[in-house]
Amino acid sequence: MQSTMLRAARQPVARKQLAKCVGVSSARLSTLVNSFDVADNLHPLPRGTYDMACGEVSATHWEPEWEEADIQAASQENGMFTWGASDPARAGAPLIKHSEGVYLYGHDGKQYLDWTSQAVCTNLGYTVPTQVRDAVTKQLDELPFVYSGLAMTEPRARLSKLLAELIPGDINGFIFPSSGAEANEGAIRMARRFTGRQKIMTRYRSYHGGTTSTLTATGDFRRWFAEQGQSGFVKIADPNPFGYQWGDTEEEASARALAALHEQVLMEGPETIAAFLMEHVPGSGGVLLPPKGYMEGVQAICKEYGILLIADEVGKSPIRLDTAAMLWSVSTRS
Repeated sequence: MQSTMLRAARQPVARKQLAKCVGVSSARLSTLVNSFDVADNLHPLPRGTYDMACGEVSATHWEPEWEEADIQAASQENGMFTWGASDPARAGAPLIKHSEGVYLYGHDGKQYLDWTSQAVCTNLGYTVPTQVRDAVTKQLDELPFVYSGLAMTEPRARLSKLLAELIPGDINGFIFPSSGAEANEGAIRMARRFTGRQKIMTRYRSYHGGTTSTLTATGDFRRWFAEQGQSGFVKIADPNPFGYQWGDTEEEASARALAALHEQVLMEGPETIAAFLMEHVPGSGGVLLPPKGYMEGVQAICKEYGILLIADEVGKSPIRLDTAAMLWSVSTRS
């Protein structure tokens, strides 16, 4: 109400009418209106004082090896973890010293069998083959780093061509991110730019990465603390639900799950959906095989409405390259 009166009081004709209504002269009303525009006097907030001087580097950094107690102390004081409180994570994390084959060894000599290849990324084990060691050394000697957005290199070009020859279908373009989350981030960005649409549809029983967008795309409990403030990610019911069945047979379950997905696409608006982001077989979500025909049905829905299908195969592909988040029906020419 006050802002409406102020706007009216600044118009000559309206100012005269308003002055008459409130029983003051037009000049007096102008004075009153202008007094409303005086800025509040905000007092400066108290500022703390901080010691910004760099500290001294301890002599222990020049020692070739640290004692276990020194490592534990540095970990306790300075090491952090991202998925939760650091203290319990540090307490439960073994201190690893060396490795061989599929085994890791702690400072206390305890042997650990790495069942999961860490984050599904050490598939070759820990005894690095001579060919890999020589190739890495050769590359470090010749060219240790090139930003992929500015230049091309022979190893990148050769690996791209090799993958194009091996991978089925018309998938013939490849990028080489540093992680599965980064691969999915790139695929989401490409899908939105290519289609001009915003929504990304993902399953509840899924995990797509730990960055802001990929964690919001994730369906399981790990997304709960991260999804606020992120928009454009829509969850779909799984073909492998927790508490009920889509049908008594795989064919029936597949048909009903696809019918529910198709209807959700129509309700969301196909023209607003950029892509489906899916793990064909969820990894940490339960290693669940979809019913027969489900993924083929998903692809048919995508083709019908111009929706891209991002296959998050980071943890399931024969070799983990972190290039497995790929856009079906999009060639390098597109």
